[in-house]
Amino acid sequence: MRKPKEDTLTIGLLIIIIFLVVSFLYSSVKQKTAPTFIYVRKPETISVKPQPDTPITPIITAPVVVSPPPTPWKIYSNKEYGFAFIYPSTWTLRENSSNKQVTVTSDTAPGSEFAPGLDDTPPLEVIGFQDADKSFFTPYVETKYGEITYDETQKTLVDESHTPPRCLPVSTLSGVVGAMKSIIYGGSLVADPAHSESAVLTKKGDIIIASESWEVGSDANQNTQIKDEVAKIMTSFTLLNGNTVSIPNCTTGN
Repeated sequence: MRKPKEDTLTIGLLIIIIFLVVSFLYSSVKQKTAPTFIYVRKPETISVKPQPDTPITPIITAPVVVSPPPTPWKIYSNKEYGFAFIYPSTWTLRENSSNKQVTVTSDTAPGSEFAPGLDDTPPLEVIGFQDADKSFFTPYVETKYGEITYDETQKTLVDESHTPPRCLPVSTLSGVVGAMKSIIYGGSLVADPAHSESAVLTKKGDIIIASESWEVGSDANQNTQIKDEVAKIMTSFTLLNGNTVSIPNCTTGN
Protein backbone atom coordinates (compact mmCIF):
# COMPACT_ATOMS: atom_id res chain seq x y z
CA MET A 1 0.00 0.00 0.00
CA ARG A 2 1.35 3.32 -1.13
CA LYS A 3 1.85 6.02 1.26
CA PRO A 4 -0.18 9.23 0.77
CA LYS A 5 2.96 11.29 0.60
CA GLU A 6 4.30 9.29 -2.27
CA ASP A 7 1.04 9.59 -4.20
CA THR A 8 1.01 13.33 -3.83
CA LEU A 9 4.54 13.53 -5.11
CA THR A 10 3.75 11.42 -8.13
CA ILE A 11 0.71 13.47 -9.06
CA GLY A 12 2.69 16.70 -8.74
CA LEU A 13 5.41 15.32 -10.92
CA LEU A 14 2.90 14.38 -13.64
CA ILE A 15 1.37 17.85 -13.50
CA ILE A 16 4.80 19.42 -13.90
CA ILE A 17 5.59 17.16 -16.85
CA ILE A 18 2.27 17.92 -18.54
CA PHE A 19 2.80 21.66 -17.97
CA LEU A 20 6.26 21.53 -19.47
CA VAL A 21 5.04 19.63 -22.51
CA VAL A 22 2.18 22.03 -23.08
CA SER A 23 4.45 25.02 -22.64
CA PHE A 24 6.91 23.58 -25.08
CA LEU A 25 4.26 22.93 -27.63
CA TYR A 26 2.75 26.37 -27.25
CA SER A 27 6.17 28.01 -27.51
CA SER A 28 6.91 26.02 -30.66
CA VAL A 29 3.69 27.01 -32.30
CA LYS A 30 4.04 30.68 -31.39
CA GLN A 31 7.64 30.99 -32.43
CA LYS A 32 7.35 28.80 -35.42
CA THR A 33 8.28 30.73 -38.61
CA ALA A 34 6.33 30.54 -41.79
CA PRO A 35 7.16 27.40 -43.70
CA THR A 36 9.47 27.72 -46.62
CA PHE A 37 7.99 26.38 -49.84
CA ILE A 38 10.06 25.12 -52.71
CA TYR A 39 8.24 25.98 -55.87
CA VAL A 40 8.72 23.44 -58.56
CA ARG A 41 7.44 24.68 -61.92
CA LYS A 42 4.92 22.33 -63.25
CA PRO A 43 5.84 21.15 -66.70
CA GLU A 44 3.73 22.88 -69.30
CA THR A 45 1.42 20.61 -71.09
CA ILE A 46 1.25 21.57 -74.76
CA SER A 47 -2.13 20.85 -76.08
CA VAL A 48 -1.90 19.66 -79.66
CA LYS A 49 -5.17 19.66 -81.49
CA PRO A 50 -5.42 16.50 -83.50
CA GLN A 51 -5.41 17.22 -87.21
CA PRO A 52 -7.19 15.09 -89.73
CA ASP A 53 -4.97 13.01 -91.92
CA THR A 54 -4.07 15.11 -94.91
CA PRO A 55 -3.22 13.05 -97.96
CA ILE A 56 0.11 13.87 -99.47
CA THR A 57 -0.42 15.06 -103.00
CA PRO A 58 2.57 14.06 -105.09
CA ILE A 59 3.95 16.60 -107.51
CA ILE A 60 3.37 15.04 -110.89
CA THR A 61 5.02 16.52 -113.92
CA ALA A 62 2.64 16.56 -116.84
CA PRO A 63 3.69 13.89 -119.31
CA VAL A 64 4.86 14.97 -122.70
CA VAL A 65 2.01 14.28 -125.07
CA VAL A 66 3.37 12.71 -128.18
CA SER A 67 0.94 12.98 -131.02
CA PRO A 68 0.30 9.69 -132.71
CA PRO A 69 1.87 9.36 -136.12
CA PRO A 70 -0.36 10.22 -139.04
CA THR A 71 -2.36 7.52 -140.70
CA PRO A 72 0.10 5.23 -142.47
CA TRP A 73 0.37 6.04 -146.16
CA LYS A 74 1.14 3.69 -148.99
CA ILE A 75 3.10 4.27 -152.19
CA TYR A 76 1.74 3.38 -155.58
CA SER A 77 4.33 3.29 -158.35
CA ASN A 78 3.85 1.87 -161.84
CA LYS A 79 6.58 2.30 -164.45
CA GLU A 80 4.33 0.95 -167.16
CA TYR A 81 1.78 3.66 -166.51
CA GLY A 82 4.54 6.18 -165.90
CA PHE A 83 3.48 7.70 -162.60
CA ALA A 84 3.55 7.30 -158.83
CA PHE A 85 1.77 8.81 -155.82
CA ILE A 86 1.03 8.15 -152.18
CA TYR A 87 -2.37 7.56 -150.60
CA PRO A 88 -3.76 6.78 -147.10
CA SER A 89 -3.77 3.11 -146.14
CA THR A 90 -7.42 3.53 -145.16
CA TRP A 91 -8.32 4.21 -148.79
CA THR A 92 -9.08 1.47 -151.31
CA LEU A 93 -6.96 1.22 -154.47
CA ARG A 94 -8.16 -0.42 -157.66
CA GLU A 95 -6.35 -0.98 -160.96
CA ASN A 96 -7.92 -1.32 -164.39
CA SER A 97 -5.23 -2.68 -166.66
CA SER A 98 -7.44 -2.47 -169.76
CA ASN A 99 -7.25 1.33 -169.80
CA LYS A 100 -4.22 1.82 -167.53
CA GLN A 101 -6.28 3.51 -164.86
CA VAL A 102 -5.81 3.52 -161.11
CA THR A 103 -8.41 4.80 -158.64
CA VAL A 104 -8.26 5.36 -154.90
CA THR A 105 -11.46 5.70 -152.88
CA SER A 106 -11.86 7.04 -149.37
CA ASP A 107 -13.30 4.64 -146.85
CA THR A 108 -14.64 6.84 -144.08
CA ALA A 109 -17.11 5.69 -141.45
CA PRO A 110 -19.99 7.97 -140.45
CA GLY A 111 -18.91 10.81 -138.22
CA SER A 112 -20.13 11.69 -134.74
CA GLU A 113 -20.56 15.44 -135.04
CA PHE A 114 -22.95 16.41 -137.74
CA ALA A 115 -25.32 19.28 -138.31
CA PRO A 116 -28.82 18.90 -136.80
CA GLY A 117 -31.36 17.68 -139.29
CA LEU A 118 -28.79 16.04 -141.56
CA ASP A 119 -28.15 12.37 -141.98
CA ASP A 120 -24.88 11.09 -140.60
CA THR A 121 -23.33 10.74 -144.04
CA PRO A 122 -19.57 10.27 -144.42
CA PRO A 123 -17.69 12.13 -147.14
CA LEU A 124 -16.80 10.18 -150.26
CA GLU A 125 -13.78 10.88 -152.45
CA VAL A 126 -12.65 9.09 -155.61
CA ILE A 127 -9.40 10.01 -157.36
CA GLY A 128 -8.28 8.47 -160.63
CA PHE A 129 -5.12 8.60 -162.71
CA GLN A 130 -4.99 7.20 -166.24
CA ASP A 131 -2.14 6.86 -168.69
CA ALA A 132 -3.52 8.04 -172.07
CA ASP A 133 -2.44 9.90 -175.19
CA LYS A 134 -3.86 12.46 -177.57
CA SER A 135 -6.26 9.87 -179.02
CA PHE A 136 -8.20 10.20 -175.76
CA PHE A 137 -9.41 13.57 -177.08
CA THR A 138 -10.14 12.36 -180.61
CA PRO A 139 -12.31 13.66 -182.07
CA TYR A 140 -13.14 15.55 -178.83
CA VAL A 141 -14.43 15.24 -175.27
CA GLU A 142 -17.50 17.30 -174.52
CA THR A 143 -17.56 19.03 -171.14
CA LYS A 144 -18.96 22.25 -169.72
CA TYR A 145 -15.81 23.90 -171.04
CA GLY A 146 -16.79 22.98 -174.59
CA GLU A 147 -15.62 20.42 -177.11
CA ILE A 148 -12.14 19.63 -175.90
CA THR A 149 -9.60 18.23 -178.36
CA TYR A 150 -5.85 18.04 -178.71
CA ASP A 151 -4.37 20.68 -180.99
CA GLU A 152 -1.31 19.36 -182.81
CA THR A 153 -0.12 22.84 -183.69
CA GLN A 154 -0.32 24.28 -180.18
CA LYS A 155 0.53 20.96 -178.51
CA THR A 156 -2.19 21.50 -175.98
CA LEU A 157 -5.90 21.09 -175.32
CA VAL A 158 -8.29 23.55 -176.90
CA ASP A 159 -12.01 24.14 -177.08
CA GLU A 160 -12.79 23.74 -180.73
CA SER A 161 -16.41 24.78 -180.26
CA HIS A 162 -15.06 28.27 -179.89
CA THR A 163 -14.12 30.24 -183.00
CA PRO A 164 -11.21 30.34 -183.30
CA PRO A 165 -10.39 27.34 -181.04
CA ARG A 166 -9.64 28.58 -177.55
CA CYS A 167 -6.76 27.36 -175.40
CA LEU A 168 -7.58 26.09 -171.94
CA PRO A 169 -5.72 27.73 -169.06
CA VAL A 170 -2.92 25.97 -167.21
CA SER A 171 -3.63 25.17 -163.57
CA THR A 172 -2.60 22.41 -161.13
CA LEU A 173 -4.07 19.00 -160.37
CA SER A 174 -7.53 19.69 -158.91
CA GLY A 175 -6.38 23.26 -158.29
CA VAL A 176 -4.23 22.12 -155.36
CA VAL A 177 -1.42 24.55 -154.57
CA GLY A 178 1.97 22.94 -155.12
CA ALA A 179 0.61 20.09 -157.26
CA MET A 180 1.80 19.27 -160.76
CA LYS A 181 0.89 21.63 -163.59
CA SER A 182 -2.09 20.47 -165.58
CA ILE A 183 -4.98 21.69 -167.70
CA ILE A 184 -8.46 21.51 -166.20
CA TYR A 185 -10.74 20.59 -169.07
CA GLY A 186 -13.90 19.45 -167.32
CA GLY A 187 -15.84 19.28 -164.07
CA SER A 188 -18.72 20.80 -162.14
CA LEU A 189 -19.09 21.95 -158.57
CA VAL A 190 -22.88 21.74 -158.63
CA ALA A 191 -23.15 18.24 -160.08
CA ASP A 192 -23.97 15.26 -157.90
CA PRO A 193 -21.34 14.18 -157.22
CA ALA A 194 -19.14 17.19 -157.85
CA HIS A 195 -16.20 16.37 -160.09
CA SER A 196 -13.13 17.74 -161.82
CA GLU A 197 -11.00 16.49 -164.74
CA SER A 198 -7.44 17.53 -165.51
CA ALA A 199 -4.82 16.55 -168.07
CA VAL A 200 -1.07 16.46 -167.49
CA LEU A 201 0.76 16.95 -170.80
CA THR A 202 4.21 15.38 -170.88
CA LYS A 203 7.38 15.83 -172.93
CA LYS A 204 7.16 12.24 -174.19
CA GLY A 205 3.73 12.88 -175.65
CA ASP A 206 1.56 10.80 -173.36
CA ILE A 207 -1.21 12.47 -171.38
CA ILE A 208 -2.10 11.61 -167.78
CA ILE A 209 -5.80 12.05 -167.09
CA ALA A 210 -6.50 12.98 -163.47
CA SER A 211 -10.08 12.86 -162.25
CA GLU A 212 -11.66 13.65 -158.91
CA SER A 213 -15.22 13.26 -157.67
CA TRP A 214 -16.47 13.97 -154.18
CA GLU A 215 -19.50 14.07 -151.96
CA VAL A 216 -19.41 16.28 -148.89
CA GLY A 217 -20.29 14.51 -145.64
CA SER A 218 -22.24 15.78 -142.66
CA ASP A 219 -19.22 15.86 -140.34
CA ALA A 220 -17.15 19.00 -140.87
CA ASN A 221 -14.06 17.44 -139.28
CA GLN A 222 -14.17 14.51 -141.66
CA ASN A 223 -14.61 16.81 -144.63
CA THR A 224 -11.52 18.73 -143.59
CA GLN A 225 -9.53 15.53 -143.14
CA ILE A 226 -10.50 14.25 -146.58
CA LYS A 227 -9.63 17.59 -148.14
CA ASP A 228 -6.18 17.47 -146.55
CA GLU A 229 -5.64 13.91 -147.74
CA VAL A 230 -6.64 14.83 -151.28
CA ALA A 231 -4.15 17.70 -151.27
CA LYS A 232 -1.38 15.38 -150.11
CA ILE A 233 -2.20 12.83 -152.82
CA MET A 234 -2.18 15.47 -155.53
CA THR A 235 1.06 17.10 -154.42
CA SER A 236 2.77 13.69 -154.24
CA PHE A 237 1.87 12.74 -157.82
CA THR A 238 5.01 12.45 -159.96
CA LEU A 239 6.02 11.19 -163.39
CA LEU A 240 8.39 8.26 -163.84
CA ASN A 241 10.84 7.06 -166.50
CA GLY A 242 12.47 10.46 -166.84
CA ASN A 243 9.29 12.04 -168.14
CA THR A 244 8.49 15.68 -167.39
CA VAL A 245 5.57 18.05 -167.69
CA SER A 246 5.09 20.01 -170.88
CA ILE A 247 3.82 23.52 -170.25
CA PRO A 248 2.15 24.83 -173.42
CA ASN A 249 2.61 28.37 -174.56
CA CYS A 250 -0.80 28.63 -176.13
CA THR A 251 -1.99 31.81 -177.81
CA THR A 252 -4.88 30.54 -179.90
CA GLY A 253 -8.15 32.16 -178.99
CA ASN A 254 -6.62 34.61 -176.54
